[in-house]
Amino acid sequence: RACTILLGYPVSEMAGQNLRQFVHPEDIPVCEAWLQKMLETGQQQEDLECRIRHSDGAWSWYGSSGVPAKDETGVVIAVYGIAKDITQRKITENAMRRSVEIQAILREIAEAAVMAPTMNELYATVYRLVSRVLPSGLFHINLLDEVAGEIVVPFRVDDVTVIPARRPLDKGMTEYFLRLGHAAHITPAEMDKLTAAGEYTLGEVQKINIRHYLGAPLTDAHGKPFGVISFLSMKDEESFYPEDVEAISIIAAQVSMAIERKHLEEELQYKAITDGLTGLFNRRHFLMRAEEEVLRIQRYGGICAMLMMDIDHFKKVNDKFGHAVGDIVLQRVAVLCREATRTTDLLGRVGGEEFAFLLLESGRAEAMQVAERLRLSMQNVQITVKEGIQIPIRVSIGVAEHHVSKETLSDLMNRADKALYRAKSEGRNRVAEME
Repeated sequence: RACTILLGYPVSEMAGQNLRQFVHPEDIPVCEAWLQKMLETGQQQEDLECRIRHSDGAWSWYGSSGVPAKDETGVVIAVYGIAKDITQRKITENAMRRSVEIQAILREIAEAAVMAPTMNELYATVYRLVSRVLPSGLFHINLLDEVAGEIVVPFRVDDVTVIPARRPLDKGMTEYFLRLGHAAHITPAEMDKLTAAGEYTLGEVQKINIRHYLGAPLTDAHGKPFGVISFLSMKDEESFYPEDVEAISIIAAQVSMAIERKHLEEELQYKAITDGLTGLFNRRHFLMRAEEEVLRIQRYGGICAMLMMDIDHFKKVNDKFGHAVGDIVLQRVAVLCREATRTTDLLGRVGGEEFAFLLLESGRAEAMQVAERLRLSMQNVQITVKEGIQIPIRVSIGVAEHHVSKETLSDLMNRADKALYRAKSEGRNRVAEME
């Protein structure tokens, strides 16, 4: 009778029913083990904690102790229990435990921003850490590309939805959170309201049926949103809770700082190894990478060839039209160099108007073809300075195939440089090679 008053059920709905009807599914094994031990030992048992369902469907935590009743032969035939509502205590304990866990996650995200070797590694670490306190289902990190007017999806854990890596800005949920500016749990009812108000439209290309959406914007140091971190659920029933909104809000702030730090680190690394004008490797990094490849070939075998290229009469361009025009010429030449070579080849600007190429797994014949393709691609381009004035681009190229017999990078570059000198001395706008 006390149980019916406590839980709100009439006697008819409780008497004779299996205990499993009222105990939370996750707690049934604990209850069964507790009862089984009492039956086996015949001793009183304390400290059972489980969730019990009320008649209105709500779950409350109860702490119970049990005393076995035995027949004349000592066999346990019943259990008398005392139960106390400990819901508030459990809420407080869970909140404290969650707070400690979130603090640990924030610390580990900050560490990952320093230690993760790549941005993708950082994203994966964030997902692994955040999943400790939030549902680990469908997880997305979406970023805003303002220049392209697109939403970019650099990382997601999701084998259900069909979302492109990039899509035009629309009225998706990511865009809504960018406008909203704070964390929220969007329910199906709220999604319907947003749709009716024209603030949310499910794009056909996404083919996605979100029922619940837990998200928070990622913001820069000035509070401007640049992305969204989110968990998605396709289930109709409740998937997220108020404490989840607070958790993702706190975590999103730390993730924002981690992403910005990693972006800055990658930008600094890029600037340290590239030529600021052309985007090719600078001299120092080109020589370092080329040295590594030559040493690898000496040790394990393979072939490579060096090209040294010089823009003909480049000084005259600077003298006549100014360095700004000269910079445009260098940038255009760099673009043509990329187009004429493979992504596996090493390209560097090693002097004012001098470029070097290490063609990996390429011998003399292939290197000569690449050099001639480079020369012709330059010859077919003219840069318009102003109306009626065009600057032709002509280059001279020296080619040298690597001699496997202990030839150093310095020796290889010297031979390619001599071939370049010969090409210039023979009239420029040509390719020469060293045997």
